[in-house]
Amino acid sequence: MAAPDSQSAGNVKSLEPVDKATAFISSTRDDDSPQFSLDGKRIAFVSNRSGSPEIWVNNSDGSNAVQLTSFAGPSVTTPRWSPDGERIAFDSNAAGEFDISGWWERAEASRSV
Repeated sequence: MAAPDSQSAGNVKSLEPVDKATAFISSTRDDDSPQFSLDGKRIAFVSNRSGSPEIWVNNSDGSNAVQLTSFAGPSVTTPRWSPDGERIAFDSNAAGEFDISGWWERAEASRSV
């Protein structure tokens, strides 16, 4: 299970049985809304590590963080994997109201940022 850590800069932590939490998405900025891919190999999440909330994806061990969106201002929230694990849907208010903004093709953590 993954959950945002409200105690320290909103980092996402792994929740282990009985009082053990291990950071596996860590930055000095806020990371939130983690969503594992169905195969458990990748995590999509929202982070403001680039200066504004954007959708990011990394490997399930926290490595290879890649920024997928570049709205630079409008909010993005709630990333969700498609059943085939190739796309991510998310909400955004880029058009003025929150709506499903679209699907990001080939959501892979293939390069480091």
